Amino acid sequence: MEKSSDSKGETQVTRNRVISVTTDASGAYHAACSGQVVVIVDVIDMSTTLEVA
Repeated sequence: MEKSSDSKGETQVTRNRVISVTTDASGAYHAACSGQVVVIVDVIDMSTTLEVA
């Protein structure tokens, strides 16, 4: 989160969001260990399921 002041002296907050993509469970494990939210999308035969770990 970054804070900055404009010409009127008002504080504005900018939030930066990062999306990480991995192709295996070890990447999901490391992301969860670092406190990130992990969302697993499984695509099989053109049907998609969504699971939140």
